[in-house]
Amino acid sequence: MSTAYETACEIHKQEEAESAKFAPEFKTEAVRLARGEQGFAAAVRVLGISERTLRHWVDADPLSPMMTSGTPAQNSDQAEIARLKCALTRDKMERDVVAKTTEYFDHERK
Repeated sequence: MSTAYETACEIHKQEEAESAKFAPEFKTEAVRLARGEQGFAAAVRVLGISERTLRHWVDADPLSPMMTSGTPAQNSDQAEIARLKCALTRDKMERDVVAKTTEYFDHERK
């Protein structure tokens, strides 16, 4: 059973993978369409991308009024923190698997 944080890590990994598939020009055009007359939902349908991905691109756009942090360095730091938290969660799970495996085989030996 996965925790909410692990689920968030998986979503983050999927978004990064999906985001990496598209050229910067495509992302810029997608943001422009989302802000246009037809709106966000129409842009998602036309472009065939997930709503979450487009929302991420719109929020990350420097012209976005919704952008929470003011500098690219802060955004970069936040992305690095998220990546490190995911890695830490994965490492903890691996550690727990090793501990449980060791416990299991120690019990079998006795």
